[in-house]
Amino acid sequence: MDLEYLFTDYGRTIVPILKALCRWGQKYLKRVILMEKIKLVGDIFYSKLVAYHTKTYRNIALGLL
Repeated sequence: MDLEYLFTDYGRTIVPILKALCRWGQKYLKRVILMEKIKLVGDIFYSKLVAYHTKTYRNIALGLL
């Protein structure tokens, strides 16, 4: 069974508000995705930095540098 809902003339006055809310949600989602990408890149950079320094310190301790 399918149901269809229709706005009344007065009900349609909320449509611009709903559209604005959707635009806000899309912008927010893009920001969240961007922040996750930045965090991922930062995590990768940090792990490589730690690995580099760990290797360097180990080599110094072993007298290899």
